[in-house]
Amino acid sequence: MKDNQIIDSDDSNNILLGSRTNTSEAAFPVLFFERKHTANPRGIIIQGDGKSSMLMFKFETVDKNSKQKVFTGKIMLSEQNSWEDYISKHRLQHFSLMTDNGLQLISAFKEIRLLFNKKTLTEKCGLRVSLTAEDRKLDSKGAFWKIRKLGQDKIEVELTWKDFPILQKWCFRKDNEAIEWTVKLILQQRLKLTKLFINIFSDFTFNRWINGKEKGRINLRKFETESITLFEKRSNFIGVYRDAISTETPALLLNPLVDMNEWFLHLYACHRDEEMAWGAHCIIGPEGRFISSGDHEIFKARLLLLENEKKLIKSIVSLKSENLSEISNGNLTVKVEDAKVGLFWKGQELTKTLGLYSAFFYGKDWVDSSLAKWQVTVESDMIAASLSWNQFPFLQRWELSLSNEELSWVINMDIQRKDINSIIAALMLNDKYNHYQTDSVKGAEFPLVFSENRWEQLSLTKGGINVRADNENFPGITFKGLVPGYTYNNILENSDKLHSGRVLKCETKIIASEIKKNGIITSKVKIKIKD
Repeated sequence: MKDNQIIDSDDSNNILLGSRTNTSEAAFPVLFFERKHTANPRGIIIQGDGKSSMLMFKFETVDKNSKQKVFTGKIMLSEQNSWEDYISKHRLQHFSLMTDNGLQLISAFKEIRLLFNKKTLTEKCGLRVSLTAEDRKLDSKGAFWKIRKLGQDKIEVELTWKDFPILQKWCFRKDNEAIEWTVKLILQQRLKLTKLFINIFSDFTFNRWINGKEKGRINLRKFETESITLFEKRSNFIGVYRDAISTETPALLLNPLVDMNEWFLHLYACHRDEEMAWGAHCIIGPEGRFISSGDHEIFKARLLLLENEKKLIKSIVSLKSENLSEISNGNLTVKVEDAKVGLFWKGQELTKTLGLYSAFFYGKDWVDSSLAKWQVTVESDMIAASLSWNQFPFLQRWELSLSNEELSWVINMDIQRKDINSIIAALMLNDKYNHYQTDSVKGAEFPLVFSENRWEQLSLTKGGINVRADNENFPGITFKGLVPGYTYNNILENSDKLHSGRVLKCETKIIASEIKKNGIITSKVKIKIKD
């Protein structure tokens, strides 16, 4: 292409203007501009520098009021590799945010990338929102995007879909060492929402996950071709990291700022597709959720980058939910937070991972209390909780009360005309507890190693279970369950490696002929502290 080529036209009948390069080896051998009927193109200049070409143009238009307007601009033409380098630098400069500790967000065409030290933390489309409304699946990947940078610390993305009355608006805002992400729906009319997923896509260089209650390894077998669920529970944050957290290999966390009674956090992975999707999804029942016309904030979260183990531990504490209920008696405290019940003695937590929890076997699966929607009230020395499951037609009523440093736990559940085979009330304790005793086992020790994927039963009894620890910060505990009118056992187990806890539980086997007329089954558990 010549260094300067000028095409000048005042002919109003000239609808198409073109420029052809001298060789066919250039990235763009032919360039055309189509003239709109109100435009008069003047002074179209093409400038080349050997590697790329710059097209500078000016359009003069006249509106209905005979007011003249001038539109000018430039287009850079180059080979593909050169163009990708240029556009990446352009996005870094004009469409990115960076936190005080180096987490960088870049908005690109149909993708939001996260980086650290110029290394990508996300894969494919990066951040993604998928929902189903009025039986139509709407994915951010398939939307039309409009991206705007608002000042130095804010980026806004508008997403629209063809022939559907919905506008989705994302807002990213730098907040010191975090990036705040808000998702809004702007509706022209009332609609029915049946699914809502917020996902972050990463690759398998992240090989561990963590949340507010537990952590685990991301370990997929090569022959697995379907997506598998590694984690799907309620918590206050979820993150992925590598074996050794450092400034070179930081942990990436998502901390939702929503009512976690309405959300689950999840991590799905597929070895075949070499992808991992993790994030949050809204708990919506089979009847769906109706949203009125207007503006609605449907999700809000913080994206955090943590570069060392100590900072990770401190951030776990700082990200704890403010939705906390507790009662105390002497040195014993019971805390209910984000669907977990914890026991504390002199400020030291005795429970681990699941804490105090219930579960029932329905159909082919175990359903536990961490999957329920909780409504909690505190009445002096008693906590009352109502548990319901959107996916299952069940209700549980819990009562937790303290007296003389002893916890009384009562669970009432209606099982009439429900296909339930078993119900448990369980306490998961810290693995510092290393000794146990029952009426049939005297002075035994817990196994030193947790099984990779199996829970090991150690004892079964009608009486109580006693556990103690060599560590003086952990007092002795006696656990005893009772289920009047039903067949039950108190069972001691060692959990799998993922949970790494000691499990004391009262399990009731449901026999149809034993179900009482009112259909209510009551599990009663006493937990006594022995300092």
